[in-house]
Amino acid sequence: MAGSERGQPVSLRESSSPALVQARITLPCAGFTLGQGLIRLRSSDQVPSPTCADPPDDTRLEFKDFKREARTLAEEFFCSQDVEGMVASVKGLGCLPFHDELAALLLRASLDQKDATRQSVIPLLLTLHENELLSTAQLARGFEKLVLSWEDLQLDVPGAPGLLVSLLSSRVGLFDKSLFARLPEDLLAKVVEDLPSNLAQRTIQTHLSELTAFKIELHSKIEEQLLRMGTADGLAAWLREECKPAFHHEVVVAACLSSFDGRPHPDAYWTSCFDPSDLRTEKCRMILDALVQLSTSEHLLSETDIQIGFSRVLGIVTSEMEVKETRSEFPHLVALLRGAVEKELLAAQFLKLARRLHYGGPLGMQALRCAQRQTPLHSRRVWGTGDLRQMRAEMHDTIEVCLVRARARRFGAVKSVCGSCVHGLQVHPEKVLGALLAPGSPK
Repeated sequence: MAGSERGQPVSLRESSSPALVQARITLPCAGFTLGQGLIRLRSSDQVPSPTCADPPDDTRLEFKDFKREARTLAEEFFCSQDVEGMVASVKGLGCLPFHDELAALLLRASLDQKDATRQSVIPLLLTLHENELLSTAQLARGFEKLVLSWEDLQLDVPGAPGLLVSLLSSRVGLFDKSLFARLPEDLLAKVVEDLPSNLAQRTIQTHLSELTAFKIELHSKIEEQLLRMGTADGLAAWLREECKPAFHHEVVVAACLSSFDGRPHPDAYWTSCFDPSDLRTEKCRMILDALVQLSTSEHLLSETDIQIGFSRVLGIVTSEMEVKETRSEFPHLVALLRGAVEKELLAAQFLKLARRLHYGGPLGMQALRCAQRQTPLHSRRVWGTGDLRQMRAEMHDTIEVCLVRARARRFGAVKSVCGSCVHGLQVHPEKVLGALLAPGSPK
Protein backbone atom coordinates (compact mmCIF):
# COMPACT_ATOMS: atom_id res chain seq x y z
CA MET A 1 0.00 0.00 0.00
CA ALA A 2 1.30 3.47 -0.85
CA GLY A 3 2.53 5.75 1.87
CA SER A 4 -0.43 8.07 1.28
CA GLU A 5 -2.76 5.39 2.56
CA ARG A 6 -0.54 4.63 5.51
CA GLY A 7 -0.62 8.30 6.42
CA GLN A 8 3.12 8.57 6.98
CA PRO A 9 4.44 12.11 7.19
CA VAL A 10 6.57 13.41 4.39
CA SER A 11 9.37 15.87 4.97
CA LEU A 12 10.08 18.53 2.37
CA ARG A 13 13.60 18.87 3.76
CA GLU A 14 15.44 16.64 1.33
CA SER A 15 18.86 17.16 -0.21
CA SER A 16 18.93 20.02 -2.62
CA SER A 17 20.65 20.38 -5.96
CA PRO A 18 24.44 19.85 -5.87
CA ALA A 19 24.92 23.27 -7.43
CA LEU A 20 23.02 24.94 -4.61
CA VAL A 21 24.76 22.89 -1.95
CA GLN A 22 28.24 23.68 -3.29
CA ALA A 23 27.54 27.37 -3.82
CA ARG A 24 26.07 27.91 -0.32
CA ILE A 25 24.78 31.35 -1.17
CA THR A 26 21.60 33.20 -0.35
CA LEU A 27 19.10 33.28 -3.18
CA PRO A 28 18.00 36.73 -4.35
CA CYS A 29 14.97 38.08 -2.53
CA ALA A 30 13.74 40.84 -4.79
CA GLY A 31 10.89 42.59 -3.07
CA PHE A 32 11.08 40.48 0.12
CA THR A 33 13.67 41.74 2.60
CA LEU A 34 13.29 41.35 6.34
CA GLY A 35 15.48 42.10 9.33
CA GLN A 36 17.04 39.74 11.83
CA GLY A 37 15.05 37.81 14.41
CA LEU A 38 12.55 36.35 11.96
CA ILE A 39 11.01 33.12 13.22
CA ARG A 40 11.69 30.35 10.70
CA LEU A 41 9.52 27.29 10.19
CA ARG A 42 10.90 24.67 12.53
CA SER A 43 13.19 22.05 10.99
CA SER A 44 11.07 19.38 12.64
CA ASP A 45 7.99 20.44 10.67
CA GLN A 46 6.84 17.77 8.26
CA VAL A 47 4.21 17.69 5.58
CA PRO A 48 1.54 15.09 6.37
CA SER A 49 0.29 13.27 3.33
CA PRO A 50 -3.42 13.63 2.62
CA THR A 51 -5.14 10.29 3.19
CA CYS A 52 -8.55 8.76 2.56
CA ALA A 53 -8.84 8.18 6.31
CA ASP A 54 -9.05 11.91 7.00
CA PRO A 55 -12.54 12.92 8.24
CA PRO A 56 -14.63 15.31 6.13
CA ASP A 57 -13.85 18.97 6.72
CA ASP A 58 -16.52 20.36 9.03
CA THR A 59 -16.21 24.13 8.53
CA ARG A 60 -18.37 27.10 9.52
CA LEU A 61 -18.54 28.39 5.95
CA GLU A 62 -18.86 26.75 2.58
CA PHE A 63 -15.73 26.99 0.46
CA LYS A 64 -17.07 29.64 -1.93
CA ASP A 65 -18.15 31.80 1.01
CA PHE A 66 -14.78 31.32 2.67
CA LYS A 67 -12.96 32.46 -0.47
CA ARG A 68 -15.04 35.61 -0.61
CA GLU A 69 -14.41 36.41 3.06
CA ALA A 70 -10.70 35.58 2.80
CA ARG A 71 -10.28 37.82 -0.24
CA THR A 72 -11.90 40.70 1.65
CA LEU A 73 -9.66 40.12 4.67
CA ALA A 74 -6.58 40.06 2.45
CA GLU A 75 -7.49 43.43 0.93
CA GLU A 76 -8.06 44.92 4.38
CA PHE A 77 -4.79 43.51 5.68
CA PHE A 78 -2.62 45.08 3.00
CA CYS A 79 -4.25 48.42 3.79
CA SER A 80 -3.83 48.21 7.58
CA GLN A 81 -0.97 45.67 7.91
CA ASP A 82 -2.48 44.67 11.26
CA VAL A 83 -1.09 41.17 11.84
CA GLU A 84 -2.85 40.55 15.17
CA GLY A 85 -6.20 41.73 13.84
CA MET A 86 -5.83 39.58 10.72
CA VAL A 87 -4.98 36.49 12.79
CA ALA A 88 -8.06 37.04 14.97
CA SER A 89 -10.28 37.47 11.90
CA VAL A 90 -8.91 34.32 10.25
CA LYS A 91 -9.50 32.34 13.43
CA GLY A 92 -13.07 33.66 13.60
CA LEU A 93 -13.87 32.27 10.16
CA GLY A 94 -13.62 28.75 11.57
CA CYS A 95 -12.40 27.22 8.31
CA LEU A 96 -8.99 25.79 9.18
CA PRO A 97 -9.09 23.04 6.46
CA PHE A 98 -9.34 25.75 3.78
CA HIS A 99 -6.24 27.67 4.80
CA ASP A 100 -4.16 26.36 1.89
CA GLU A 101 -6.39 28.58 -0.26
CA LEU A 102 -5.84 31.42 2.23
CA ALA A 103 -2.07 31.06 1.82
CA ALA A 104 -2.45 31.19 -1.98
CA LEU A 105 -4.70 34.26 -1.76
CA LEU A 106 -2.29 36.14 0.50
CA LEU A 107 0.78 35.28 -1.57
CA ARG A 108 -1.01 36.21 -4.79
CA ALA A 109 -2.30 39.50 -3.37
CA SER A 110 1.18 40.39 -2.12
CA LEU A 111 2.53 40.31 -5.68
CA ASP A 112 0.31 43.29 -6.57
CA GLN A 113 1.63 45.42 -3.70
CA LYS A 114 4.52 47.85 -3.58
CA ASP A 115 7.76 46.57 -2.08
CA ALA A 116 7.19 48.03 1.39
CA THR A 117 3.65 46.62 1.64
CA ARG A 118 4.56 43.29 0.04
CA GLN A 119 6.92 42.41 2.87
CA SER A 120 4.10 42.42 5.45
CA VAL A 121 2.75 39.07 4.18
CA ILE A 122 5.81 37.20 5.49
CA PRO A 123 5.34 37.94 9.23
CA LEU A 124 1.59 37.34 8.80
CA LEU A 125 2.06 33.84 7.38
CA LEU A 126 4.66 33.00 10.01
CA THR A 127 2.34 34.22 12.78
CA LEU A 128 -0.52 32.14 11.38
CA HIS A 129 1.82 29.15 11.41
CA GLU A 130 2.91 29.79 14.99
CA ASN A 131 -0.73 30.02 16.08
CA GLU A 132 -1.45 26.68 14.37
CA LEU A 133 -3.74 28.35 11.86
CA LEU A 134 -1.56 27.45 8.86
CA SER A 135 0.35 24.19 8.51
CA THR A 136 3.53 23.71 6.50
CA ALA A 137 1.58 21.45 4.11
CA GLN A 138 -1.06 24.13 3.50
CA LEU A 139 1.61 26.76 2.91
CA ALA A 140 3.40 24.50 0.43
CA ARG A 141 0.15 23.72 -1.44
CA GLY A 142 -0.70 27.41 -1.65
CA PHE A 143 2.76 28.15 -3.07
CA GLU A 144 2.44 25.30 -5.58
CA LYS A 145 -0.80 26.82 -6.87
CA LEU A 146 1.09 30.00 -7.79
CA VAL A 147 3.97 28.01 -9.29
CA LEU A 148 1.58 26.17 -11.61
CA SER A 149 0.11 29.45 -12.87
CA TRP A 150 3.30 31.53 -13.06
CA GLU A 151 2.92 32.22 -16.78
CA ASP A 152 -0.52 33.74 -16.23
CA LEU A 153 0.73 35.65 -13.20
CA GLN A 154 3.47 37.39 -15.14
CA LEU A 155 0.86 38.87 -17.48
CA ASP A 156 -0.45 40.88 -14.53
CA VAL A 157 2.81 41.10 -12.57
CA PRO A 158 5.83 41.13 -14.94
CA GLY A 159 8.24 40.34 -12.11
CA ALA A 160 6.19 37.42 -10.75
CA PRO A 161 8.75 34.65 -11.55
CA GLY A 162 11.49 36.42 -9.62
CA LEU A 163 9.15 37.24 -6.75
CA LEU A 164 8.06 33.61 -6.46
CA VAL A 165 11.67 32.43 -6.37
CA SER A 166 12.54 35.11 -3.84
CA LEU A 167 10.08 33.53 -1.38
CA LEU A 168 12.55 30.64 -1.15
CA SER A 169 15.38 32.92 -0.08
CA SER A 170 16.93 32.19 3.29
CA ARG A 171 16.66 35.90 4.05
CA VAL A 172 12.88 35.66 3.75
CA GLY A 173 12.72 32.40 5.69
CA LEU A 174 9.20 31.40 4.69
CA PHE A 175 9.94 28.14 2.88
CA ASP A 176 12.77 25.67 3.08
CA LYS A 177 15.31 26.43 0.35
CA SER A 178 15.28 22.82 -0.84
CA LEU A 179 11.94 23.59 -2.52
CA PHE A 180 13.97 25.65 -5.00
CA ALA A 181 15.24 22.43 -6.56
CA ARG A 182 11.65 21.41 -7.31
CA LEU A 183 10.71 24.52 -9.28
CA PRO A 184 9.76 23.96 -12.95
CA GLU A 185 12.49 24.26 -15.55
CA ASP A 186 10.70 26.96 -17.57
CA LEU A 187 10.17 29.11 -14.46
CA LEU A 188 13.86 28.89 -13.56
CA ALA A 189 14.84 29.72 -17.15
CA LYS A 190 12.71 32.87 -16.99
CA VAL A 191 14.34 33.90 -13.71
CA VAL A 192 17.84 33.39 -15.17
CA GLU A 193 16.84 35.48 -18.18
CA ASP A 194 15.63 38.36 -15.97
CA LEU A 195 18.50 38.36 -13.46
CA PRO A 196 21.63 40.44 -14.01
CA SER A 197 24.90 38.59 -14.44
CA ASN A 198 26.06 37.92 -10.89
CA LEU A 199 26.80 35.03 -8.53
CA ALA A 200 23.12 34.26 -7.92
CA GLN A 201 22.39 34.18 -11.64
CA ARG A 202 25.32 31.87 -12.33
CA THR A 203 24.33 29.54 -9.48
CA ILE A 204 20.75 29.24 -10.73
CA GLN A 205 22.05 28.70 -14.27
CA THR A 206 24.28 25.85 -13.04
CA HIS A 207 21.34 24.26 -11.24
CA LEU A 208 19.18 24.71 -14.35
CA SER A 209 21.82 23.01 -16.50
CA GLU A 210 21.92 20.04 -14.10
CA LEU A 211 18.14 19.79 -14.17
CA THR A 212 18.01 19.93 -17.97
CA ALA A 213 20.68 17.23 -18.32
CA PHE A 214 18.89 15.04 -15.78
CA LYS A 215 15.57 15.33 -17.65
CA ILE A 216 17.17 14.48 -21.01
CA GLU A 217 18.82 11.36 -19.60
CA LEU A 218 15.64 10.48 -17.70
CA HIS A 219 13.57 10.56 -20.89
CA SER A 220 16.06 8.21 -22.53
CA LYS A 221 15.97 5.79 -19.57
CA ILE A 222 12.17 5.72 -19.52
CA GLU A 223 12.08 4.90 -23.23
CA GLU A 224 14.88 2.32 -23.13
CA GLN A 225 14.47 0.65 -19.75
CA LEU A 226 10.81 1.04 -18.88
CA LEU A 227 8.82 1.11 -22.11
CA ARG A 228 11.12 -1.13 -24.19
CA MET A 229 12.18 -3.63 -21.52
CA GLY A 230 8.92 -3.45 -19.55
CA THR A 231 10.63 -3.23 -16.16
CA ALA A 232 11.57 -0.43 -13.77
CA ASP A 233 14.72 -2.15 -12.48
CA GLY A 234 17.09 -0.37 -14.87
CA LEU A 235 15.49 3.00 -14.15
CA ALA A 236 15.79 2.39 -10.40
CA ALA A 237 19.48 1.51 -10.74
CA TRP A 238 20.14 4.69 -12.73
CA LEU A 239 18.33 6.87 -10.18
CA ARG A 240 20.46 5.41 -7.38
CA GLU A 241 23.60 6.02 -9.40
CA GLU A 242 22.65 9.64 -10.14
CA CYS A 243 21.75 10.27 -6.47
CA LYS A 244 19.68 13.40 -7.09
CA PRO A 245 16.52 12.91 -4.98
CA ALA A 246 15.60 16.59 -5.34
CA PHE A 247 14.83 15.86 -9.03
CA HIS A 248 12.81 12.68 -8.49
CA HIS A 249 9.47 14.43 -8.93
CA GLU A 250 10.55 14.79 -12.57
CA VAL A 251 10.44 10.99 -12.82
CA VAL A 252 6.70 11.09 -12.13
CA VAL A 253 6.19 13.92 -14.64
CA ALA A 254 8.21 12.34 -17.46
CA ALA A 255 6.78 8.85 -16.95
CA CYS A 256 3.17 10.05 -16.91
CA LEU A 257 3.62 12.29 -19.96
CA SER A 258 5.18 9.42 -21.92
CA SER A 259 1.92 7.47 -21.58
CA PHE A 260 0.10 10.08 -23.69
CA ASP A 261 2.08 9.04 -26.80
CA GLY A 262 0.07 6.47 -28.75
CA ARG A 263 2.73 5.90 -31.41
CA PRO A 264 4.59 2.54 -31.53
CA HIS A 265 8.20 2.57 -30.38
CA PRO A 266 10.61 1.40 -33.13
CA ASP A 267 12.71 -0.63 -30.67
CA ALA A 268 9.76 -2.18 -28.82
CA TYR A 269 7.87 -4.67 -30.99
CA TRP A 270 5.08 -5.12 -28.46
CA THR A 271 3.95 -1.52 -29.01
CA SER A 272 3.03 -2.32 -32.64
CA CYS A 273 0.44 -4.83 -31.43
CA PHE A 274 -1.91 -2.09 -30.20
CA ASP A 275 -3.87 0.70 -31.81
CA PRO A 276 -3.09 4.20 -30.47
CA SER A 277 -5.88 4.18 -27.88
CA ASP A 278 -5.06 0.73 -26.51
CA LEU A 279 -1.34 1.51 -26.54
CA ARG A 280 -1.97 4.55 -24.34
CA THR A 281 -3.96 2.39 -21.96
CA GLU A 282 -1.21 -0.24 -21.78
CA LYS A 283 1.47 2.41 -21.28
CA CYS A 284 -0.59 3.95 -18.50
CA ARG A 285 -0.79 0.60 -16.73
CA MET A 286 2.97 0.00 -17.09
CA ILE A 287 3.88 3.51 -15.95
CA LEU A 288 1.70 3.36 -12.85
CA ASP A 289 3.00 -0.09 -11.92
CA ALA A 290 6.56 1.21 -12.30
CA LEU A 291 5.86 4.27 -10.13
CA VAL A 292 4.34 2.04 -7.46
CA GLN A 293 7.49 -0.09 -7.53
CA LEU A 294 9.78 2.95 -7.31
CA SER A 295 7.73 4.28 -4.41
CA THR A 296 7.10 1.19 -2.30
CA SER A 297 9.76 -1.39 -3.17
CA GLU A 298 12.67 0.79 -4.25
CA HIS A 299 11.92 3.74 -1.92
CA LEU A 300 13.10 6.17 -4.57
CA LEU A 301 9.93 8.28 -4.77
CA SER A 302 8.61 10.14 -1.74
CA GLU A 303 5.04 11.31 -1.21
CA THR A 304 6.23 14.81 -2.04
CA ASP A 305 7.67 13.61 -5.38
CA ILE A 306 4.39 11.90 -6.29
CA GLN A 307 2.10 14.76 -5.35
CA ILE A 308 4.23 17.49 -6.95
CA GLY A 309 4.69 15.28 -10.00
CA PHE A 310 0.97 14.77 -10.56
CA SER A 311 0.22 18.45 -9.94
CA ARG A 312 2.77 19.36 -12.63
CA VAL A 313 1.26 16.80 -15.02
CA LEU A 314 -2.14 18.42 -14.52
CA GLY A 315 -0.68 21.82 -15.33
CA ILE A 316 1.28 20.69 -18.40
CA VAL A 317 -1.47 18.60 -20.03
CA THR A 318 -4.27 21.11 -19.45
CA SER A 319 -2.10 23.97 -20.76
CA GLU A 320 -1.40 22.02 -23.95
CA MET A 321 -5.10 21.29 -24.39
CA GLU A 322 -5.90 24.99 -24.03
CA VAL A 323 -3.24 26.00 -26.54
CA LYS A 324 -4.35 23.37 -29.07
CA GLU A 325 -8.03 24.05 -28.28
CA THR A 326 -8.74 20.34 -28.08
CA ARG A 327 -9.86 17.91 -25.39
CA SER A 328 -8.40 14.81 -27.04
CA GLU A 329 -6.04 14.22 -24.09
CA PHE A 330 -8.77 14.66 -21.48
CA PRO A 331 -9.98 11.01 -21.23
CA HIS A 332 -6.42 9.74 -20.82
CA LEU A 333 -5.68 12.34 -18.14
CA VAL A 334 -8.72 11.16 -16.21
CA ALA A 335 -7.68 7.53 -16.69
CA LEU A 336 -4.19 8.34 -15.40
CA LEU A 337 -5.56 9.98 -12.24
CA ARG A 338 -8.08 7.19 -11.74
CA GLY A 339 -5.43 4.50 -12.10
CA ALA A 340 -3.08 6.27 -9.67
CA VAL A 341 -5.82 6.36 -7.03
CA GLU A 342 -6.94 2.79 -7.65
CA LYS A 343 -3.36 1.52 -7.32
CA GLU A 344 -3.08 3.59 -4.11
CA LEU A 345 -0.14 5.49 -5.56
CA LEU A 346 -2.01 8.76 -5.12
CA ALA A 347 -4.44 9.40 -2.25
CA ALA A 348 -8.00 10.34 -3.17
CA GLN A 349 -7.59 13.22 -0.74
CA PHE A 350 -5.11 14.74 -3.20
CA LEU A 351 -7.83 14.88 -5.87
CA LYS A 352 -10.02 16.86 -3.49
CA LEU A 353 -7.27 19.29 -2.49
CA ALA A 354 -6.05 19.80 -6.06
CA ARG A 355 -9.60 20.40 -7.26
CA ARG A 356 -10.24 22.91 -4.48
CA LEU A 357 -7.05 24.79 -5.32
CA HIS A 358 -7.86 24.79 -9.06
CA TYR A 359 -4.70 22.92 -10.08
CA GLY A 360 -4.69 22.83 -13.87
CA GLY A 361 -7.38 25.50 -14.22
CA PRO A 362 -10.94 24.70 -15.39
CA LEU A 363 -9.89 21.63 -17.40
CA GLY A 364 -7.84 20.33 -14.48
CA MET A 365 -10.81 20.73 -12.15
CA GLN A 366 -13.03 18.80 -14.58
CA ALA A 367 -10.47 16.01 -14.84
CA LEU A 368 -10.13 15.79 -11.06
CA ARG A 369 -13.89 15.71 -10.62
CA CYS A 370 -14.25 12.91 -13.20
CA ALA A 371 -11.48 10.95 -11.47
CA GLN A 372 -13.29 11.36 -8.14
CA ARG A 373 -16.52 10.10 -9.66
CA GLN A 374 -14.78 7.10 -11.19
CA THR A 375 -13.09 6.06 -7.94
CA PRO A 376 -16.04 5.79 -5.52
CA LEU A 377 -14.37 3.10 -3.41
CA HIS A 378 -11.52 5.49 -2.59
CA SER A 379 -13.16 8.91 -2.99
CA ARG A 380 -16.54 8.38 -1.33
CA ARG A 381 -15.39 10.17 1.82
CA VAL A 382 -13.70 13.05 0.05
CA TRP A 383 -16.18 14.00 -2.66
CA GLY A 384 -16.50 17.60 -3.67
CA THR A 385 -14.12 20.39 -2.80
CA GLY A 386 -13.62 19.43 0.78
CA ASP A 387 -16.36 20.57 3.14
CA LEU A 388 -19.05 18.47 4.81
CA ARG A 389 -21.92 20.34 3.17
CA GLN A 390 -20.48 19.77 -0.29
CA MET A 391 -19.95 16.08 0.44
CA ARG A 392 -23.57 15.70 1.55
CA ALA A 393 -24.78 17.51 -1.58
CA GLU A 394 -22.68 15.27 -3.83
CA MET A 395 -23.94 12.16 -2.04
CA HIS A 396 -27.54 13.36 -2.42
CA ASP A 397 -27.07 14.02 -6.14
CA THR A 398 -25.42 10.64 -6.68
CA ILE A 399 -28.18 8.76 -4.86
CA GLU A 400 -30.82 10.70 -6.78
CA VAL A 401 -29.19 9.84 -10.11
CA CYS A 402 -29.08 6.16 -9.14
CA LEU A 403 -32.76 6.18 -8.17
CA VAL A 404 -33.78 8.00 -11.34
CA ARG A 405 -31.91 5.49 -13.49
CA ALA A 406 -33.42 2.58 -11.60
CA ARG A 407 -36.91 4.05 -11.97
CA ALA A 408 -36.29 4.56 -15.68
CA ARG A 409 -35.37 0.91 -16.12
CA ARG A 410 -38.42 -0.17 -14.11
CA PHE A 411 -40.64 2.25 -16.02
CA GLY A 412 -39.38 0.86 -19.33
CA ALA A 413 -40.34 -2.66 -18.24
CA VAL A 414 -43.78 -1.53 -17.05
CA LYS A 415 -44.39 0.43 -20.23
CA SER A 416 -43.64 -2.69 -22.24
CA VAL A 417 -46.17 -4.69 -20.22
CA CYS A 418 -48.81 -1.99 -20.68
CA GLY A 419 -48.51 -1.77 -24.42
CA SER A 420 -45.13 -0.03 -24.85
CA CYS A 421 -46.70 3.41 -24.75
CA VAL A 422 -47.34 6.13 -22.24
CA HIS A 423 -51.08 5.48 -22.63
CA GLY A 424 -50.48 2.32 -20.62
CA LEU A 425 -49.99 4.44 -17.52
CA GLN A 426 -53.52 5.76 -17.89
CA VAL A 427 -55.03 2.37 -18.64
CA HIS A 428 -53.24 0.34 -15.94
CA PRO A 429 -51.98 2.73 -13.26
CA GLU A 430 -52.12 -0.02 -10.66
CA LYS A 431 -49.45 -1.96 -12.55
CA VAL A 432 -47.11 1.03 -12.49
CA LEU A 433 -47.61 1.56 -8.76
CA GLY A 434 -47.26 -2.16 -8.08
CA ALA A 435 -43.98 -2.32 -9.99
CA LEU A 436 -42.47 0.70 -8.26
CA LEU A 437 -43.52 -0.55 -4.81
CA ALA A 438 -42.31 -4.11 -5.38
CA PRO A 439 -39.62 -5.43 -3.01
CA GLY A 440 -36.15 -4.36 -4.10
CA SER A 441 -37.32 -1.47 -6.27
CA PRO A 442 -36.38 2.16 -5.44
CA LYS A 443 -39.02 3.86 -3.31
